[in-house]
Amino acid sequence: MQIKHTFLFTMILGIGWCGYLFGYSLGPDPASNGIFGDARACSIPGCHVGNPVNFSGGSVTLAGLPVVWLPGQTYSLLVMVQRPGQVRFGFQLSAVAEATNQQAGTLTAGASNVQIITGGGIQYAEHRNANQISAFNVNWTAPSSASVGTVRFNLAGNAANGDFNNTGDFIYTRVDRVPPEAAPPVDSSVRSFVMADRAGVSMITDGSGDLTTGYSRIQPGAGSTAPAGVAIFGLRQNNIVVTEAGVPASPLITAGRIYAEVDGPVNTGLAIANPNAQAAVINFHFTNSAGVDFAAGSTTIPANQQIARFLDQDPFNGGPGVQGTLSFSSNVPVSAIALRGFTNERSEFLITTLPLTDLAAAASSSTVTLPHFADGGGWTTQIVLVNTTNNTLTGNIQFYGPGTADAAATPVTLTANGQTASSFSYSIQRQSSFKLVTAGTGSVTSTGSVRILPQGAAPSSLVIFSFKPAEFTVSEAGASNVQIITGGGIQYAEHRNANQISAFNVNWTAPSSASVGTVRFNGADRSEWGGRSAAGQYHGSR
Repeated sequence: MQIKHTFLFTMILGIGWCGYLFGYSLGPDPASNGIFGDARACSIPGCHVGNPVNFSGGSVTLAGLPVVWLPGQTYSLLVMVQRPGQVRFGFQLSAVAEATNQQAGTLTAGASNVQIITGGGIQYAEHRNANQISAFNVNWTAPSSASVGTVRFNLAGNAANGDFNNTGDFIYTRVDRVPPEAAPPVDSSVRSFVMADRAGVSMITDGSGDLTTGYSRIQPGAGSTAPAGVAIFGLRQNNIVVTEAGVPASPLITAGRIYAEVDGPVNTGLAIANPNAQAAVINFHFTNSAGVDFAAGSTTIPANQQIARFLDQDPFNGGPGVQGTLSFSSNVPVSAIALRGFTNERSEFLITTLPLTDLAAAASSSTVTLPHFADGGGWTTQIVLVNTTNNTLTGNIQFYGPGTADAAATPVTLTANGQTASSFSYSIQRQSSFKLVTAGTGSVTSTGSVRILPQGAAPSSLVIFSFKPAEFTVSEAGASNVQIITGGGIQYAEHRNANQISAFNVNWTAPSSASVGTVRFNGADRSEWGGRSAAGQYHGSR
């Protein structure tokens, strides 16, 4: 009886063990492929033992994986298990999201020797009945959304000796990771804006990444008027902002002229944008201080593109020493701006906005006022005049102090271009320019305004302020021109020569007696700005 019991127990154990081994021959349990680490990759006690995982002399490979996966795309994968001398082969493969370890996409059998099982919500592709065939085809359909992220493929292969024992077999594993195709970049080239009545909005770039240049458009919505706009360039070097310059929105023109200077630390840059659906052919030439043209050329700007170059660079190629102007014309209306760059004693690049004259605008003969100058105490002022005509222009530049509440401004004597006076004559050859630079030698800063008194047509004008408190120039800034005309006994301050600069400085000296009462300031759009009455109360609609 004891013998029968022993025999019966042995028979039952043998049947169970054979069933266990036969079961793995028909495919392993879920998560036997190393999805939770190689410690569970078919080499745990009771599975295949005796040889370390990934022992030399064999391999498991997975072919057909893409470099990046596309949502919803189906990929045909091939699993190969290899080791010389082994006679039966099996595998298990899973596909999960790297971030969550959850099922990613769908696995389906690609051949009759492959089956799909599920455990814990995860699919496993594996052999159906281990035999001498060592190649297995599996289809994987990628997730429907790239938001799943990187997909991890865990694969284990078994190269068995076929003795239906759990020893003498070799387990190989591998892990492959495939990211989704990069999502198209977010289109940050268009930003919407909403402004309340008489309000404003601003946007700022973060300055990160490589240098990016180009142009922008301000496009009002349906039924809205176009707002005024200005771009402010800021340059940071060694984590310190060293310069800023404002560039107002530029109207479209077909012919323009700028002050041109290239000399040592000074350079001039010109940017031209073509917002049209056709190419812009730009013809240009330089004119020196003697009125002689040189370095003529042309360039083509494709539709909806832009160029920005210094004048000593291609396509302008003005050379290392330029003092005069650059004139250009275009077959289609374009937008343009000019910047003056000065590399100071600390190798910091200071930028100043330069006016661009529309050559289609009629020349004026009125007095031009530059509302401010500063000389001494580290300050110097450059007066730049540009001849917008084909004739020689002459006239005088006069410096005036600020005046007082009781007395009008009087002429100020200072030194400029090596001469000491309060009035300086100018003569500008055709299409050329003239520059008057104050010496700035005084220890006290002298301020006031500048008047350009033309003898005939008036030139376009610009004032450039420089501040050098010690051995380094720390700031440069430019301001455009304003002219004063009179009609019906009333003075009108207005732009001298319309260009891309939309800000104007005007000095107003109040009446000598408060009996005048409230003063009304009218804008060109018939809007009103109230002044202050004798009692100090503010009046006006805005």
